[in-house]
Amino acid sequence: WVDFSRSYYEIPNPKNGKAHIVHLSPPAIEELLDLKKQTGSKATDFVFSTTGKTTASGISKAKRRLDKFILENWKGPFSFEPWILHDLRRSQATALAEAGFDESVVDRIQNHVASGSRASAVAAVYNKAKKLSERAEALDAWALMVTMDSSNVLTLKLQKSERL
Repeated sequence: WVDFSRSYYEIPNPKNGKAHIVHLSPPAIEELLDLKKQTGSKATDFVFSTTGKTTASGISKAKRRLDKFILENWKGPFSFEPWILHDLRRSQATALAEAGFDESVVDRIQNHVASGSRASAVAAVYNKAKKLSERAEALDAWALMVTMDSSNVLTLKLQKSERL
């Protein structure tokens, strides 16, 4: 489902049944290529797999390992509060909205059928725009936020406002 030449990941059958395209930012592609190298001669069709033959399993076990790692290595100025995996989606949506990206773009990134940010029920019927370029721009900004290169996020926002 990963297309490196187009820098995207297409999920053909997500929960809502509508194929979903996810732009892959340069850091995401770098991580995926690194994972690919780690598999070495064990070629697999899966990005995340414990066996090389099936999709990833044992997510809760991996989450516990990650929690333990964070607990043992966290050196931040505040305590690290308990969290769930869904908090990652919430954090992304919040950070992109705070950075000025349109809610409808953020909703499409997360493959939501928009409700609060939708203009009207009629718009949901007639407007089938995927906003792929806007989503790519937002996900590139998210990659900069996650990699702590926030100065470049401001540059992206300025470039965006100059185009408007």
